[in-house]
Amino acid sequence: MRDTTTAYKVNITNTKMKSGSTREDLLYREQITIQIPVLNESTPGFKFVKEYFNGYDMLTMVEKTADSGIALTTQKYQRPNETLEFLFFWRNRERIIQFFDDFCDAFSADYFAVDADRLNIIGIMVAVVATVFIIYFGAIFVPCIVVMFRLRNRMILLYKHVSKDVVGKLYHSLKKKGTSKKTEPTGLTPVQFKIIAT
Repeated sequence: MRDTTTAYKVNITNTKMKSGSTREDLLYREQITIQIPVLNESTPGFKFVKEYFNGYDMLTMVEKTADSGIALTTQKYQRPNETLEFLFFWRNRERIIQFFDDFCDAFSADYFAVDADRLNIIGIMVAVVATVFIIYFGAIFVPCIVVMFRLRNRMILLYKHVSKDVVGKLYHSLKKKGTSKKTEPTGLTPVQFKIIAT
């Protein structure tokens, strides 16, 4: 029990709480009624005194009571109705459990709210990156397509307006230039490579 309350207190002080959050209300504003066993002076036994604590003070009281309960002797463990620690936990068991339950629910709700905020931020970032990506590549791709279509249209227009005689003369002049410069291939031909490899 002591480890649990210590973990809660460490977690409470280390995590940031939104002002006005349910966790903050549970810890510092909401008053919890605790019945504390006190020795009865007039008759043998105990009487219970109601006191009001906020959540943090209640956790401190639970921790102290758990520490003193651990230090009890075996004889006191055998008579639980005579020990203040047992009576404290027995009388306030429902309130303590309800506090832990409410606090865990509030803690989970705050965590999921933060998690939802993170998911929203990630979604916005993905949308922005995708939009920038589309705009960037659209700005590159569209002009390239326009230039390609213009060149294609020029080629088609050139083909339509140039006569066959001019094309023939051009073809023959290129053929003459191509046959005048015969060069021997350098390196191995595919056939030679195949012979050497086998």
